[in-house]
Amino acid sequence: MNKSLLEYICCPACSGNLSYVVPEFTKTEGKLECSDCGKIYIVKNNIPRFASLDNNDDPLIEIKKHTKQNFGFEWQYYNKHGWEQHDNRRAIDAEKTLKVEKDSFFTKAIVENPDEFKEKLVLDAGCGNGRYIYQAVQLGAEVVGIDLSSADVAFTNLGENPKVHILQGDLHNPPLKDELFDRIFSIGVLMHTGDAEKAFYSLCKKLKKNGIISIHVYKKGNFIYELIDRILRKKTLQLDLEKLLALSSELAKVGAFLMKTKNLTFGSPLLFSLTNCFIRLESHTHNVFDWYSAPIATHHTYCEVYKWFENAGIKVIKDRNREKSFIRRILKSPASGVTVKGIKL
Repeated sequence: MNKSLLEYICCPACSGNLSYVVPEFTKTEGKLECSDCGKIYIVKNNIPRFASLDNNDDPLIEIKKHTKQNFGFEWQYYNKHGWEQHDNRRAIDAEKTLKVEKDSFFTKAIVENPDEFKEKLVLDAGCGNGRYIYQAVQLGAEVVGIDLSSADVAFTNLGENPKVHILQGDLHNPPLKDELFDRIFSIGVLMHTGDAEKAFYSLCKKLKKNGIISIHVYKKGNFIYELIDRILRKKTLQLDLEKLLALSSELAKVGAFLMKTKNLTFGSPLLFSLTNCFIRLESHTHNVFDWYSAPIATHHTYCEVYKWFENAGIKVIKDRNREKSFIRRILKSPASGVTVKGIKL
């Protein structure tokens, strides 16, 4: 663990300062001790571990355990997703993948100016395997990444970079000092926490005044879409993860076929988009698995998320809510998600 991380973290139980104690015989194992309440947290494989799942008083504890298991499997399997695209674990066109990931990051984090990240302290809330941390570092940021399940994978990919800090923690109670970060982003994570609104408010407390936060969450679809999704998810969550991976591969083939029909519709994947108005499909196995393996995945509206920002004292400065027509909003695929960016007043 980089000891400079001590400047940023605090005891999640009482917000007290932490001191780092490391045994002489190892540089990767140790403990963090709170100077106020005396609580001790383990540092294992250079990663501070704050995500205890032994609290039976937490009403979301079973969801968090299931989430840690499923996403832990996902990011171990797709550990290089975002650096190298994979099809059945075979790397394909790494250079193109990095370009795609950069475009995705700029869209989902609503990056309007790279200077938002240059020499800034940034939080990636729900960092997965670290692919978006990488993009933020490329823009000149120092980044703290927190994840409930995949911290080890992110550290393996990026831990040697002195501008990257990885920790394992819960977004409902992140072990980070208040009003610390210049920029926070959370891409495709909050809706998996069991209480997306609560997680968002927790993150806003960690943002400096005039700091910027952006979030990307799943979008609520029409009645048919929501019904099919509910039925499918109930079935997929009963499968073991290897069987779900195999099913995801078959569904991805359907998505890939529908994407190819864009050659018949003047380059626009019209049939793919129309199908996604009623059932969530993707053309890559990882994206299908990511969607249907989540133990909980709440769907939200722009109006709902705007209210979160207002209640947290965050002024919305940009969003991806392009469709103003009610009819077009109903017909448009929810796959685009809800993406909002704001500044702390």
